[in-house]
Amino acid sequence: DLTPIMKERGLNTVLEVGCGGGGNLIPFKKSGYSVTGVDYSARLTQLGKSYGLNLRQGSISSLGRVQDKYDVIILNHVIEHSTNFFSDMNLITQKLNKNGIIYIGVPNIDNCHLGQFNNAHTLYFTPRTFLHYMSECGLREITFGSAQKIHMYGIFKIAQDNPNKKDDL
Repeated sequence: DLTPIMKERGLNTVLEVGCGGGGNLIPFKKSGYSVTGVDYSARLTQLGKSYGLNLRQGSISSLGRVQDKYDVIILNHVIEHSTNFFSDMNLITQKLNKNGIIYIGVPNIDNCHLGQFNNAHTLYFTPRTFLHYMSECGLREITFGSAQKIHMYGIFKIAQDNPNKKDDL
């Protein structure tokens, strides 16, 4: 649950990349947060718009055309599909406000399950590699955990000193 961290830090704006129809954003909107979502699917973004959500069709790269910054960015089962990981993560961190947080959920390949092998997955993470690559992106862990045994998540902030940040792979 991101709400306690959001309240503690005074965070109000939420962006979810890979939001589908916006199901994860509805509770934030109902709680009074300003929400925005981006997804590839025109059909799903239209569905979310019908519920009053601010959704845009696009990809991570489409965020380069947006000037807005956000307090919270959610990437739930998105980055394992990236074909340009460091470039995508660099763009994401540029869209985060200074005191903001990023929630990232990915499959945990250490708890291998047949469903994790997917031709759409270009990256696979163990807890160690997940935390390592987030550090390489200039992110510092706030919390890390397991979800449903085969998934893991982390909540991160931008490290004050970014000596490890990579520009591209």
